Amino acid sequence: MVLGVSSRALLGACEQLGLDVDTLLAAAGIDRRALDDPDARLPGERVAALWREVLDGPHVDARCPRVADHRAVIEPRNMSIAQW
Repeated sequence: MVLGVSSRALLGACEQLGLDVDTLLAAAGIDRRALDDPDARLPGERVAALWREVLDGPHVDARCPRVADHRAVIEPRNMSIAQW
């Protein structure tokens, strides 16, 4: 299980990039209400599905080139603990 705080931060960045957060959550199988609880824990496979959807979903094309521009910034392996 994974704390929901990282998913909330990711979705906040997605909103700033103009992505439809509800569509991303639905594609990953995450109920938005699950993120309302600050202590929520999400199944790891659902969180991984959310990251895959953000990084590789159908919006990563000419319709939303900003995702591709920021891809290196939002990939989990590129984040340090200081950013959290």
